[in-house]
Amino acid sequence: MKYFDIVSKKDEVVGKMTAKLCHADPSLIHRVVHFTLVDPKTKNVLITQRSFDVKFDSGKWCFMGEHVLSGDSYENALKRGVKDELGLEVKKYDELGSNIFSYFLLNILDNLIFSFFFPITL
Repeated sequence: MKYFDIVSKKDEVVGKMTAKLCHADPSLIHRVVHFTLVDPKTKNVLITQRSFDVKFDSGKWCFMGEHVLSGDSYENALKRGVKDELGLEVKKYDELGSNIFSYFLLNILDNLIFSFFFPITL
């Protein structure tokens, strides 16, 4: 069973909840990392198309992402996500910033996500 840290709008851990319960309560904020690959020579950016079989944003073009598991760091989640999604080891990355995103604000019942964004150079 996956557990996520529940965080405040300042990204301070205030609790812990199962992934299922996090996604069922739109008031709970949990952490996610989003990442993309950038070719350092051409500055080209890789985006992916989501599967048509997923619940949210089916078929849309997007950056890749990974949930941050309870007690884990953004960096470890980033490395795990790149390995899972692309089969690659992260050698260099930069942090671009953070944001709080809500599917709930888009009239889709889901939670708030505290996200960090990372361009990755291979």
